[in-house]
Amino acid sequence: MKEPFEILIVEDYEPDVQFALRLFRKSRIANKLHVVRDGAEALDFLFSRGIWRHRTASQRPLVVLMDIRLPKLDGWEVLQLLRQDPSTRAIPVIMISGSLFKAETEQCRELGANGSLSKPLQMEELKAVLAQFEAVWAMVGQEEIDRAFS
Repeated sequence: MKEPFEILIVEDYEPDVQFALRLFRKSRIANKLHVVRDGAEALDFLFSRGIWRHRTASQRPLVVLMDIRLPKLDGWEVLQLLRQDPSTRAIPVIMISGSLFKAETEQCRELGANGSLSKPLQMEELKAVLAQFEAVWAMVGQEEIDRAFS
């Protein structure tokens, strides 16, 4: 069996971060989650730079959930940079937005996103998108959930 994968959440709005964490907890999913707050930090995390320089390429998350509207660099810019680099080109990126219009959905596809979801996130939709990547969920009991998310 494959090991449970890590997820990177790129989101600057704290209520949305907390909602996503509660969604994972409520769904009894305890995959390792990393949260970064802006596009520049997302790139540092994914390219092992700055405060994330201790991470290796083998520690990259197997999927990125990224808000489109971010400080410093927006989600579009981050996605383009990820797709231009051979070392990150294949990392699945799911774009998320509170106002996902048809034009944004098309732009997600054009820029190489693997999917797009509207906020607030719904676990069944998220699972359906992630199923494309043969995602392995870490299903645990309540005690393990409490430890993983505390």
